[in-house]
Amino acid sequence: MHQQYHFGPQKIAMYVKPYHDLTISPSGIWRILNKVGMGRLPASQRCKRKDTKWKCYEKQRPGNALQVDVHRTLG
Repeated sequence: MHQQYHFGPQKIAMYVKPYHDLTISPSGIWRILNKVGMGRLPASQRCKRKDTKWKCYEKQRPGNALQVDVHRTLG
């Protein structure tokens, strides 16, 4: 999981608990990975968080796509 999915000790501990019914602390997993020689992933393989959740796109022509919500009151 460390090499294939690039999971760190915290994610491996979260994955192992429900699927294999094992409770191992992240520090224990870290010690096991270090003992086997897989301490840290290379920087190119590390999981990187995305800073932006949303990406806005600007249309080439103004008014290209327009959405209008209309509320009609009876009275």
